[in-house]
Amino acid sequence: ILAPFAFGGLYVWQKHEAALEKLAQWEPRHARLQGILAQQADFVTASQQAQSLLNVFVYPAESDGTKVANEAQQRIKTALEQSGLRVESIRVSEGVESGDFLRLKITARLDGNINQLFKALLLLREQQPILMVDAMRFNNEGPLAKASVQRITGQMDFTVLRAKP
Repeated sequence: ILAPFAFGGLYVWQKHEAALEKLAQWEPRHARLQGILAQQADFVTASQQAQSLLNVFVYPAESDGTKVANEAQQRIKTALEQSGLRVESIRVSEGVESGDFLRLKITARLDGNINQLFKALLLLREQQPILMVDAMRFNNEGPLAKASVQRITGQMDFTVLRAKP
């Protein structure tokens, strides 16, 4: 008579032990989830900071690609001319997709002196969204003289990033 009750008790005890094992597996996960939920405000703040930093480096996806290229080209030309360099030509190449961004290449042919180039680099550094200088190639013009500022001609290649829609 006691055998069915003993088997029933053993069955209940085994199910209880299995439930305790599953609970032990889920408890760390639940604690991590509770920690994440407790830090939700911190995540929102960090996300907003990341978005504001992204705006410093990248044109938004909503902006038109042609307008972005023209605006970046004009910013480059203005900065170079303010520094005293003469811009012989400036052109924009078609954008290339790179991960989550569209990379616009801008090439400027320049003429001036080395001091104007340094001033231009300082002016370009202050631009936002950032204009990345990919390459610079310059040649000396005329003889080298210790008492004069060296004239240079050359080319600067820039990259401007735009978020993909």
